Amino acid sequence: MHRILTRELVKNLSLQRNVLLFAVAFAVRWIYLHQSLDFPNFHTPLIDAMQHHELAIRFLSGGGIDDRFFSRPLVYPLFLAGLYALGDNSLFFAKLIQAGLGALTCLLTFHLGRRIFDERVAWLAAVLVIFCGPLIFWEQELVAAGLASFASVALLHLLLSADEKQTYLRFFSVGAMGGIALATRPSFLFFVVGAGLWLLVRVFRNSRSGMGAWGPGAAFLIGLLVILGPIGMSSQRSLGHFSFLPSTGALNAYIGNNPDSCDTLTLRPGEHFSDLMLEPLRAGAKTSKEQSQYFREKVFAYAVQEPSSFLSGLAHKTLQVANGREVPRNLDIYIFRSGSPLLRGLVWKWGWFGFPWGFLFPLSCLGLFLCWSRVPMPIRLFVFFYPATLVLVFVSGRYRVPLYPVLSILSAVGIAELVKFVRASNFRAAGLASAGVILVAFLTHLNPPSCEEKVNYLAEMHVFLGTAEYKKGDMPAARAHYQDALRVNPTNVRAHYELGKSLLNPPLDTAAAIEHLLAAMSQGEDTYVRFQLGEAYFRGGEFEKALENFDLTIRALPDYIPAHYERAGVLYNQRRLQDAIAALEELLKVAYAGWAGEHWKGKVAEAENRLLQLYALRRELGEGVDD
Repeated sequence: MHRILTRELVKNLSLQRNVLLFAVAFAVRWIYLHQSLDFPNFHTPLIDAMQHHELAIRFLSGGGIDDRFFSRPLVYPLFLAGLYALGDNSLFFAKLIQAGLGALTCLLTFHLGRRIFDERVAWLAAVLVIFCGPLIFWEQELVAAGLASFASVALLHLLLSADEKQTYLRFFSVGAMGGIALATRPSFLFFVVGAGLWLLVRVFRNSRSGMGAWGPGAAFLIGLLVILGPIGMSSQRSLGHFSFLPSTGALNAYIGNNPDSCDTLTLRPGEHFSDLMLEPLRAGAKTSKEQSQYFREKVFAYAVQEPSSFLSGLAHKTLQVANGREVPRNLDIYIFRSGSPLLRGLVWKWGWFGFPWGFLFPLSCLGLFLCWSRVPMPIRLFVFFYPATLVLVFVSGRYRVPLYPVLSILSAVGIAELVKFVRASNFRAAGLASAGVILVAFLTHLNPPSCEEKVNYLAEMHVFLGTAEYKKGDMPAARAHYQDALRVNPTNVRAHYELGKSLLNPPLDTAAAIEHLLAAMSQGEDTYVRFQLGEAYFRGGEFEKALENFDLTIRALPDYIPAHYERAGVLYNQRRLQDAIAALEELLKVAYAGWAGEHWKGKVAEAENRLLQLYALRRELGEGVDD
């Protein structure tokens, strides 16, 4: 009877503890969600978030899974589509559920810390995760970081369970969760492969004959295939080749590994980023597989031909992983601190020091060093293999987020060991441990701000918001955001360019458009600014200046179909009928000769119709008539 009552009491206490932990974690995230309601991007997702949003809406509207889904990991857009289906496409509802998922991550982190170490470590780790600013921020953005963090802790739990009791079901569960993690963030690749091999070695050693390892190994692979198989087959249908990784994986590897990586890492969606994506097509790579191979070959050639530069880049990225500052990628977490008192206290940087990573990383190194033998192999594999994947591609604070729960556990262990030294009056050991933490913190903050950190992200955010409004057709709202960007940074080339472009739409203001486009040109030669300048002169009736700018655009980009089309329009307005016809014929020649016709097929169709009209007009005027 006494045992039964004790067991029931423990169960009740465990339930109360779990409810308490979840409630506190969710309450903290609710506070941030409430404070973020006034963020300018709350109701207007930007960049990756916008692409996820559009894919989810497309899927729900019956568009199915097409090639656009495979430019990024597949799981998150489908997860978001599920949230939209439940919440009537509400962004608030989606972020609320993601806040709940973040609270579950905190709860799982507590149980992982308790499972590996003890109750005190678990509670401290839970507190560190509950109040982890980067986790809170990214969990409520429409990106995969929060889901990936949950997957990382869940996968570690399953790995430990499979090691404790080696059953087919547990190995299958590990494989399935590994597949979900991989399809959420490809950065899990090395870890999933390494952890799977470790599990198989453990089974092999525990079985008297090696034959006992084949069954669990097969269960693990089946679990992986249950998730990754359908993704690969969908990729086969959409892209023509089997792959469970995003089609842009090789492109991302090139972005982080090339002689001009600062330029590629600070590229943003727009014409120049499109140029980079079109580079393989211009080189003759037609299929998605060929385009990926093109970028892989460029990375390999860079590593072979410039090994010192390549290795220097890897060293720089290794320091970025360890560095306390949050490396931005499209969005900078620090610009959102002003709108959230909670975030302001939980994420900050002072000089080259950044919190919380600059606090957690050195302490986690101490915990790993002092308790190496007690740290299970899956944790060791994760803290080495997951960052290694980032180093081979590129590093950003958003991609480091799945490491925070594990780092919190290891940091809690480091703190617990320091307390033990002090309580035992072992001040020498406590001093050495503290000095080690300070030394690691110092060494990891030697890396100066990288090129990604030097971008003015507040101005850039307003540019992105303006572009979102531009796509909706709301020109006044778009122009207001571009002007906000210029107030923040008067020399922002992209703001001048986008504002000039927007002024070529009703209500039209060609004089102001030319002024802003010339301001963008003054920052350096740019082919696309020149094209828009040609458009502005065309709309303003300055045909010779328009023609000059279109000619220069075509000279720089011979396959840029829009420039050919607008040039033909200028010639027609100059009453040079035969020259206009020749310009359209040249356009179609370029279009039919390669990839450009498919890429700008709408413009090519317009050109074909326009050419037929001009042929008819020429016949009416008489053969050979030029004007």
